[in-house]
Amino acid sequence: MTAVSKDASALRQVSRRWRHACHSITRLDLSPDRLRVPHHRLLLSRFANLAEVFLDVAGGTWPYLHAQDEYAAPNSYSFTMTSLQQVRTLRSLNVSGAAHKVAQDLTRLTSLQQLALMGDQVTLAAVTAMPRLQRLDVFTTDRYPDLSVLTALTALQQLSLTDCGVRSATLLTGLVALRELTHSGFELTDLAALAALTSLQNLNLADTVNLGDISELAAITGLQQLDLSRTKVASVTQLVPLAALRCLKLHQTPIAHLAPLDTLTGLEELDLSSTRVVDIDALGAMRVLRMLSLRRTGVANLAPLAACTAMQR
Repeated sequence: MTAVSKDASALRQVSRRWRHACHSITRLDLSPDRLRVPHHRLLLSRFANLAEVFLDVAGGTWPYLHAQDEYAAPNSYSFTMTSLQQVRTLRSLNVSGAAHKVAQDLTRLTSLQQLALMGDQVTLAAVTAMPRLQRLDVFTTDRYPDLSVLTALTALQQLSLTDCGVRSATLLTGLVALRELTHSGFELTDLAALAALTSLQNLNLADTVNLGDISELAAITGLQQLDLSRTKVASVTQLVPLAALRCLKLHQTPIAHLAPLDTLTGLEELDLSSTRVVDIDALGAMRVLRMLSLRRTGVANLAPLAACTAMQR
């Protein structure tokens, strides 16, 4: 065998190994500072099982991304989305940096089930073209972006709004499939509207600056996890109707009395750290309680916990 033949054979073996490796990849970071592909060329058609992609469009040289094997395409965000559109297994996309630069082109990814957008400016108009979207995470310094398009996402199951928010919960009432909602750090009015979300199981309202009266949450009887950390909530009496509650976080709230909680016997996790609690007698009724945080409280008598036989820490 000639030297040339040996080299060609070796290259074919490397090529086969590369194709096999591509088939096994399900997550891929296409950010410019992460790619280590010669000439910044990547054949997305090789990734037959690609399900999740990370893009950082903040800056740098954007890579050539090819849907097919031809090496002829402009170096642009638009072509990147065209290439991703050809990846039929793609279900999740995370865009950080200047997410607004690809806002219009996102409309091509109609099969997405999960989308995360992070940046100073976030435009959500494109999500109306994603009828299968089940999870949406928005991280932006734009305190109140236009979220009116959310009403069209009837299949949405998880929504997280970080460093931004909606002024009124009524905007969310159409999200009937929503199971998890994170809305923290901003004022939120009309909490009673959340009762329309009959599928809601996980609600995170940590750092909601105006939250003190939580009586309107009593109607969300299917709640299993509730985070009220760093709010002005001073009484747990209004939580009594939430019999399905399994996890409750009250970190750094003015809560002092726990007596009403003795009816929530299904609680498995409870965070009372940095509260004014000194008496935990009510916890004796929580036989399935597994995790409890009493850091930076005035609790001295732990005897009531003897009845909590499932306690881990």
